[in-house]
Amino acid sequence: MARPVGSKNTKTEQWEKFSVWFVTQGMERLQKEMEQLEGKDYVTTVRDMLEYFKPKLARTELTGKDGKDLNINVLKYGGNNTPQLPAKAVPVAATGSD
Repeated sequence: MARPVGSKNTKTEQWEKFSVWFVTQGMERLQKEMEQLEGKDYVTTVRDMLEYFKPKLARTELTGKDGKDLNINVLKYGGNNTPQLPAKAVPVAATGSD
């Protein structure tokens, strides 16, 4: 038989009970244990725990069209914040005689 719409499954209810316990009781013990750590052990533990608060971002590879190299043009700005393009990159104005 299916659960009623909007009701929580057993795992969700267990997780919520654990979360309440951790915040009300477990956090105090965790703080005491952390205070006992020093140096590299402390840094390693904090680093490992941070991932649960702020997950790492997945690495992303950027490619151009059809997986080819992605070309990025960097503009240098000159006086008056005007872009200084290399001579070969300067667009040619259309003459209208085409």
